[in-house]
Amino acid sequence: MNLDYLNTYLTVVRIGSFSKAAKQLFITQPAISAQIKNLEQELGIQLIKRGRGGIAMTYAGRMLFHFSEYVHHEYSYMLRDIERSRDKTLDDLNIITSPVCGEYILPGILSEFRETHALTDANLEIADSLKVIEYVQNGIYDIGACSMTAESSDLEFFKVAEYDIVLILYPGHPLSDQKEISLYELSGESIILREPVGVKVGDTKLLIEAGLDLNQFKQRFVVGTMSGLVALVEARAGIAFLPYMVAKKSETLGLIKIVKVKEMNLTRGFFFLTKKGKERSRVSDEFIEFIKIKTLYQAQ
Repeated sequence: MNLDYLNTYLTVVRIGSFSKAAKQLFITQPAISAQIKNLEQELGIQLIKRGRGGIAMTYAGRMLFHFSEYVHHEYSYMLRDIERSRDKTLDDLNIITSPVCGEYILPGILSEFRETHALTDANLEIADSLKVIEYVQNGIYDIGACSMTAESSDLEFFKVAEYDIVLILYPGHPLSDQKEISLYELSGESIILREPVGVKVGDTKLLIEAGLDLNQFKQRFVVGTMSGLVALVEARAGIAFLPYMVAKKSETLGLIKIVKVKEMNLTRGFFFLTKKGKERSRVSDEFIEFIKIKTLYQAQ
């Protein structure tokens, strides 16, 4: 399938006019019509209907539109990455990171790095920890940041920080005025989790390993984001466990209360990772050396 034809199709649909699309693409309107017709002939189905009110996509046309957007997006990324591979001196830093690391830990580290190193751009891609490890392992990203390690001879992990997982309650909860409680006091509550029970990684697994019995709760909600988890606690939908740096911000605003659980001491590490022997940009190598100097614990 011709990529230029897909780009033409995207432009026509977004603008809603063959003539305006022709002006934007600097080609004639008959050429636009011919490209759309070629697409329809190749696929064997009508993509666009033309009427007095303008143009409208058919069902197949909408499917092609979404596919074309995806192809255009990935093609742009491919060109960018190829350009980067030509010039290893480019001063941009690309890191794939888990949400907590990307929002609460990386900004301070990047700010410190900028003070002593030339850095024009820092691009952060957010993904779960498993994806972070997978993408670095496959060479898609030079550097990753997440809250777990993996058994791999190809990867280096550098532990640069730790954070606690804490219990949060809504203000006015019967237990919210206590500084410390026992696990049994949570029986009958509703609990809000970040991941479903049974996942191999994440906070839910950590809680279970630390002794939390999920059967003691009357209801379980699963929310995929930190903000959603906090919002449900604020709305009095239940109790939850989350990283201290996330909870502290909401507690300062008076939205939640942090309470210590006697039987649980939950700590997670924050790791940078990179692939051994991979050719990287100059700034990526400098950042890795910078991280090694900051490392509290040597490579895991």
